[in-house]
Amino acid sequence: ALVAYQYNAYRLKMTVHDFRDTLASMLSGGQLDEDQAAEHFIPREIKRSCVALISELGKGAFGAVWKALLQETGQPERSVAVKTVLDAEKTPEGADELLQEAIIMAQVGAHPNVVGMIGVVTSGPPMLLVLEICERGSLLSVLRAAREKDEPLEVDDKLRLCLDVALGMAHLHAKRFMHRDLAARNLLVSRQGACKVADFGLSRGASTAESDDGEDEDPEAEQYYRSSHGMFPIRWTAPESIETFKFTPASDVWSFGIVLFECFRDG
Repeated sequence: ALVAYQYNAYRLKMTVHDFRDTLASMLSGGQLDEDQAAEHFIPREIKRSCVALISELGKGAFGAVWKALLQETGQPERSVAVKTVLDAEKTPEGADELLQEAIIMAQVGAHPNVVGMIGVVTSGPPMLLVLEICERGSLLSVLRAAREKDEPLEVDDKLRLCLDVALGMAHLHAKRFMHRDLAARNLLVSRQGACKVADFGLSRGASTAESDDGEDEDPEAEQYYRSSHGMFPIRWTAPESIETFKFTPASDVWSFGIVLFECFRDG
């Protein structure tokens, strides 16, 4: 009986997560709208044996980010970045956040100025979110490193990086998503020097404001997401969003303004 119990517990632990459940939960909870989500836009499962963690790049409240190698059958080996949840049982909110981030990245899709998702590993612990790697690190670290060398980036380079951010955010808003955590620390710079929007842990889908009779207003009606709690980065958040917990594309524009300030003050 003990062996059967242990085997059943192991089998459950190794079961691949069904992202359709997460998708349904986000739809019912208001984090996504029906017209933003599609069942076929779910993260691709990768075999754990294909991912080899190499070195830790950073650590957060619930997990860490690693540099890793991805070797899938028939594909050349390549470097990737991997976000992990260190202990999903002790910090279930961290696991939920990673699952929701994977769902949102799948809906956002590919863009040259948005960090791309390669897939997930949900069979067994720890849970992994596999992303394209940006070798030069965050925009914040790039700016500070240049300043410390007494070789700050030229104005033209800063403008190009900020334009990349604007293009990435325009794609996000075209898909009717708000980032809600736009900051230089959450923007990554590739080896080629392109700046990409990253870290979608707080990103949510936008609802469209309704008229008094309950019908949707015109296509240019305000799009927004109303948070149920106060978790957001204060210094990058628009004052009206701090007061009302209501986030719109305009509140992301405010955060972009803070990013511009960070950029032109060299981090």
